[in-house]
Amino acid sequence: MEFTKTYHELRQNFSITSADIELNEREFTFRSIPFRSNSKPIPYTRTGIYNGTDCHSFAIDDAKIEENSHFDLPVYLPNSSSKYNKAIVLLHGLNERSWHKYLPWAHSLGQKTNRPVILFPLAFHMNRGCDDWSNPRLMIPHLTNRKENKDISMATFANIALSQRLSDDPLRFFTSGKQSANDLIQLLEQINQGSFPFLEKGAQVDFFSYSIGSFLAQILFLANPNEVVSYSKLFIFCGGSLFNAMNGTSRLIMDSHAFRSLRKYYLNNFLFETRSRSPLSSFIK
Repeated sequence: MEFTKTYHELRQNFSITSADIELNEREFTFRSIPFRSNSKPIPYTRTGIYNGTDCHSFAIDDAKIEENSHFDLPVYLPNSSSKYNKAIVLLHGLNERSWHKYLPWAHSLGQKTNRPVILFPLAFHMNRGCDDWSNPRLMIPHLTNRKENKDISMATFANIALSQRLSDDPLRFFTSGKQSANDLIQLLEQINQGSFPFLEKGAQVDFFSYSIGSFLAQILFLANPNEVVSYSKLFIFCGGSLFNAMNGTSRLIMDSHAFRSLRKYYLNNFLFETRSRSPLSSFIK
């Protein structure tokens, strides 16, 4: 009962553009911290498989999606007057467009640990995606067109944007993941240098990850570039599966065609492309 009450109260008052949100004189607040991504998507040539998308935001060069480069980080603060030496980064799931369901998570984590919780959006997710992708009036015609292919199942308004983008180019799964990892490294370096609000220089940062956020966090912890997570801890929730054991087909995530395209590319074509002359191989080398 308390969870439901907190969820509705937070959802009703939360806004990603609000600089300060305090609820019913409780001793916590959400702050929005501007973040500019220094990472650039890998250049590649887009080849769409469906007609009718070339004038739509699906076809935009990823590097030109401004929302993905300049965005706000919602930060939960148990006590807005404090400076903290520890923090938690919360990573969300695949194809998420709203922070609402994560607000009680951040509240619970922050209250029980007395740490700030940084809600970090992955590339092209949450407030880093085009507004068009969440607009029913604009998306329904594309959904109708996609459903004409009888071999596609689980196509919905909720997953049409991600499904179309991954079908057009499965490499986006890698490029957006790489950018997300680079952005997390950038965030950790800012915290280590003492340039992130509310946190002391060199504050310890631990991770609470969910779903695809767990997949990204595992890779980050295994790679540990510049030892940025050497002293960090990782909690995995509903994650941990190997890529070849995943099943992403869902009305809320991606349709069957997108998932087949993803599996075919990464289990069959990805290794060949890294060895050939391509934007991906040039980037890796």
